[in-house]
Amino acid sequence: MQLITGTGTNITSTTSALDGSCALSAAAGTYKIYSEAPGFAIEYWNNQTTRGAGASIVVTEGGILSGINFTLDLRGTITGIVRRTDNVTPPDSVEQLPRKRSQNRFLFPGALLTLPDCIRSASR
Repeated sequence: MQLITGTGTNITSTTSALDGSCALSAAAGTYKIYSEAPGFAIEYWNNQTTRGAGASIVVTEGGILSGINFTLDLRGTITGIVRRTDNVTPPDSVEQLPRKRSQNRFLFPGALLTLPDCIRSASR
């Protein structure tokens, strides 16, 4: 788990025990918290996938905050051809996550990713 400021500055982190339990210590303040593991998607507190959407937690001086639990999803795989919305020109870069999904199309800023009929995802 990583404890960060609202702007993403790392405050502290820890690795969970085999049973999944862990503990962090921090000064009083308002933070964001997320969990990650190899092969799994990053999850911010309260089942969110981005820092902006993740709920803040408030640490009080001398206080104990419990019940911050995460259930990480396996990462999936997206395959296909990335082109600009003219469906011909390749984009300059595709370093961003898609904004939304509609049927078999993922919309990137300035680009469109059309997938084949079969989407392959990670298996458990």
